Amino acid sequence: MRTSKRGGFQTAPPPEISATELNETAQEIVTRCDGRPLSEIVLGLAREYDADLEMLAADVRETLADLQRRKLIKLA
Repeated sequence: MRTSKRGGFQTAPPPEISATELNETAQEIVTRCDGRPLSEIVLGLAREYDADLEMLAADVRETLADLQRRKLIKLA
């Protein structure tokens, strides 16, 4: 993921990830990495899934770190 000047996150380059490589949650996170801030990504997911904001923020960070370790996304 890369941080834009506005503090948003973006996959770089756009992910070429097969459906078998991501679970539904990870796919939801990755599709929202379009330049919006991490806080906006988390808030949107929390509203959509009626989830606890703090727990979700930790899960999103952990998911992004895991995807980076697996080389499915990269920092730009």
